[in-house]
Amino acid sequence: MPLTDTRLRALKPKDKPYKVTDERGLYVEVTPTGGKLWRFRYRIGGTQKKLCIGSYPDISLKQARDEAYLTVDERMSAARSYVSRFMQRLMQADYDMGLPGLFQAPKSMSAYSTALALPQSSPGPSAIHVRKSSVAGRWK
Repeated sequence: MPLTDTRLRALKPKDKPYKVTDERGLYVEVTPTGGKLWRFRYRIGGTQKKLCIGSYPDISLKQARDEAYLTVDERMSAARSYVSRFMQRLMQADYDMGLPGLFQAPKSMSAYSTALALPQSSPGPSAIHVRKSSVAGRWK
């Protein structure tokens, strides 16, 4: 249920900080001293982030919503431009290596790593992890 101004004014402090959610990641954190702080949680690329907006009497509910959603829009557009630049670099690497089409797999990934200035990665333990029970039952 979305927050209202009346409900925000009625929030009382408790022994420990607690959260009261609004919608789409926006919430108010009520501290034991009685402070009401606006926070906003969002994800970009699987990484969770938290934005601190300000305190309740100074920033109204409408201002907090506008600030939160505007900030996420800005950060999402920055992420999109990063992906766009990466794709351009990848297409240029394809062109420089003389590959006929986009994302044609070269014989070795070292050509891509050199062209894109990406570090060579070796498969770690998570990439080669196999459950012993599934292998033991099938491969006797």
